[in-house]
Amino acid sequence: EVQGPRQRGVIASVKDSYGFIEGEESDDRIFFHFSEISDRGHRIERGDCVEFSIGQDRSSGKTSACEIDMLRSGSVVLEEVLEGRFEGVVEKELRGSRVQEATGGIIRLKPVQGEEDRVLSFMGVDLDDFRYRPAEGDVVEVTVVVSKKRQTKKARKVVFVAPGGGGREQGVISAVKESFGFIECADRSARLFFHFTEMVDRRHEPRAGDEVEFNVQPSDRHGQDNAARVTVLPKGTVSFETEEEGRFRGKVTQEIRAPSNRNRNRQGKGGPPEKPSGRIALEPVDKPADKPENASVVEGSAPEDPAEQLQASSPLGRVSVKGPKSVGFDKSSFGDGCTTGLIAGDIVEMTLMTDKRTKQQRATNIALVAENPTRERGVVCGVRDLIASVRGAERGGRLTFHCYNSLRSSPGDDFEVSVGDSVEFTVMSNSGLCRVDVLERGTVVLDEQLEGRRRGRVTDLVVAKQDQWSRGKESSKMHSGGTIVMLEEEEEEATMALQFRTSDLKNESTLDSRCLLAVGDVVEFDASKELRTGELTATAVELVEMDGSKRLQGTVNAVKDGYGFIKCVDRDTRVFFHFSQQMNSSGEPSYGTEVEFNCDSSDQKGETANRVKILPRGSVVFEIPVEGRFRGTVSAEAKKHMSSKGFGQRPEFQIVPGTILVDADEIQPLLPDFAKPQLAAQEKLVSDPLDQAFEEQHREATAPEDQDGAAAAPEQEEGAAAEEQEAAAKDSSEGEAAVCAKFSLRFRPDEVADRAVPYVGDEVEFSVMVTKRNGSLVAKDVVATPKPGTVGSVRGRQGFIKHHGLNERGEQTVLETFFYTDDVHDKVQLKGGDEVEFVVTFDTRSKSARCVNVVRTKEAPESVRPERTRMQLQKKSVAGGFKQSKGPNEDGSVGFVLSLIHISEPTRLLSISYAVFCLKKKKKNPRRTMII
Repeated sequence: EVQGPRQRGVIASVKDSYGFIEGEESDDRIFFHFSEISDRGHRIERGDCVEFSIGQDRSSGKTSACEIDMLRSGSVVLEEVLEGRFEGVVEKELRGSRVQEATGGIIRLKPVQGEEDRVLSFMGVDLDDFRYRPAEGDVVEVTVVVSKKRQTKKARKVVFVAPGGGGREQGVISAVKESFGFIECADRSARLFFHFTEMVDRRHEPRAGDEVEFNVQPSDRHGQDNAARVTVLPKGTVSFETEEEGRFRGKVTQEIRAPSNRNRNRQGKGGPPEKPSGRIALEPVDKPADKPENASVVEGSAPEDPAEQLQASSPLGRVSVKGPKSVGFDKSSFGDGCTTGLIAGDIVEMTLMTDKRTKQQRATNIALVAENPTRERGVVCGVRDLIASVRGAERGGRLTFHCYNSLRSSPGDDFEVSVGDSVEFTVMSNSGLCRVDVLERGTVVLDEQLEGRRRGRVTDLVVAKQDQWSRGKESSKMHSGGTIVMLEEEEEEATMALQFRTSDLKNESTLDSRCLLAVGDVVEFDASKELRTGELTATAVELVEMDGSKRLQGTVNAVKDGYGFIKCVDRDTRVFFHFSQQMNSSGEPSYGTEVEFNCDSSDQKGETANRVKILPRGSVVFEIPVEGRFRGTVSAEAKKHMSSKGFGQRPEFQIVPGTILVDADEIQPLLPDFAKPQLAAQEKLVSDPLDQAFEEQHREATAPEDQDGAAAAPEQEEGAAAEEQEAAAKDSSEGEAAVCAKFSLRFRPDEVADRAVPYVGDEVEFSVMVTKRNGSLVAKDVVATPKPGTVGSVRGRQGFIKHHGLNERGEQTVLETFFYTDDVHDKVQLKGGDEVEFVVTFDTRSKSARCVNVVRTKEAPESVRPERTRMQLQKKSVAGGFKQSKGPNEDGSVGFVLSLIHISEPTRLLSISYAVFCLKKKKKNPRRTMII
């Protein structure tokens, strides 16, 4: 229900679907809903002028604005704006989580002459920029308005000017995380936590290195100080150090060095990584004595040193110190007057900077006043990768320097030196060289060269230390020098020991000079006498002969990526080698390459080969042949078969070697000395199995005959009995001879000629080879002895040969082995009964034994059919019901001719007639039908 007349007002606040109106006459704000607005297309905003009526809800009894009409902007005025902008300080912060809805803020304006302090209230909607929420103590600028109804003053259009509150500090953002970071304070040694919500300018994204200003406030959660109200400052505003007045002088005591491992990284301790730094000792000056103000210099006295005047006028000079005070410096501390690196002993001038946090001093704007006067001379003895090695004239050992960094002058200014150049330099505390000047060649003489070339033997080697040249290589194989013992040309006796360095080697091979020599090698060299100590040293060392007693031979057995393995001649194991150890080649060796090398067993992983030298093909011999050909009996067959490792894997051939029994007395005199112990180990008393088998068969066959003979002739003559005793004694001696010392030799199936397969008991002829690595004996070029046999039958291209042999149980029996007619020598047509000689091999197609190289030794006579056999055939033909043709008669007439019935009669059963026989024969032939 509408109550009272229509009123006018201004929209005070707007929510999602409702708001509040501040009327011209009422002090309270009136609620309204968007559905009461007449102009539904108008977008309601705060400050819009409206005209409305007051209505009451029947259900709830609450009053609200209804029938709302939009008015022209500015038609309703509730507040009067005072002229000008006013500055004040926030006395009470806004309350509320959302800035637009926050209330209860109080601002105290700065007093003006003749006026008292004024306190204004403001709300979140009165802020000019919602991103800046003023805090207590912040300086703001506002517009003051006066309410017509209450005549009260309020703050509008509040603008943030500067953060307030006492104790503002400066610092630098050291680390930034997802929504927070840390600030390194400039005035104290601390890192303060801050959250991004504490940034005054919310548009700025904090980054590491930003210079900021902030307030310090304790944290409610952890009780630690945090940074609040953070504002970004221009670059160069924050300074961590203060500059001392005047210039100071000092002496460098330590060059710039890298920090120790324990201080190299301090990020986990709240600080940045420590930089390489050096130290400078300030020259101490005592407090000068009291002098009259107008005192003048006495005539004849020396004027004061400018450095003393500078120190006397400096703050340090006016303080008495107990000892030299040192300050640090780094690479960023040099000024325009110092272009070279400082070393210990240099006199410098500097400016001191004091750290606000730690009160420590450091040197800046360093200028070199005087260099270290200590200079030395030497001769360049080696250059590699712009790093030169120098022999000093006043000290032992070798010193090094970098040509590009340490060389100040050289012929042509190309920053290059060569071996033999004379140089002048300054030695640093770490034994490095700097400020190197190249002198005229020959200025510095270190040694007196002796006449003539000398020969000696290497007796000792010194292991080199790891450096950038030998990085990644085994230190045990790298040598820096050693000892050479001179040899007299006639007596070859040791006379004098000389020292040498690997840098003095003449190396024409592809191997590193530090791996070129080994103990026992013979070398040629020039001898020189050092003037400083009088010691003799070897120079221009050249390898003449390697120690043959330590050299091994072999072939490359496997090649990998950068390394390989060598199969040794004198040992069973394989030896590892790296391609960098080759002396006369730098590429990848091929499989089977013959090499010579030294074996090093100092590595924990195993033996390794060094100083590998490729030999001509045929130089390496694994086996030594024994003169002559030998005969023996096969005791075990050699086999070769396919074996599969598993499903899906390619099968491989496996070879099982065979063995041959040979008399030891026949081969022992021909063996070398190192193979005789191996022969004695394998030698044993064995008996020939074939001789035993034949003897047993002979006894079994002759035993009954002997018994019959004894029964038939009980009385024998004395001469016959004597002969039998002699034969028995002969047989016993032959039996003892059959048991003799024999040993077995191994042979491979591919070593047998003509692809023959000697079986157990077969006689073979072979050569003997002695293996050098273990002295074992191996049979080579095995040739099977042809066996005698008799042709059993021949049918077409195949036939069978009967011969004596051992069966699977090892018993002597008659065997039948097939052969092809193509394997018969000279294409001879064999027939049954022919005596032949042959060799047995294994046929891969039929998977059985086969005779090859068949040679007929005796032809069998042709067989003639006897008369008795003809008469038997005639009887069989009569019994069968047919007659043979007699042929033509003497008068020319034809003899007996068989009719159709006579031809068919032999195939017909007697129990049936001829007609029934023909009928049955006809039914057996089925009718052929064509299927389309």
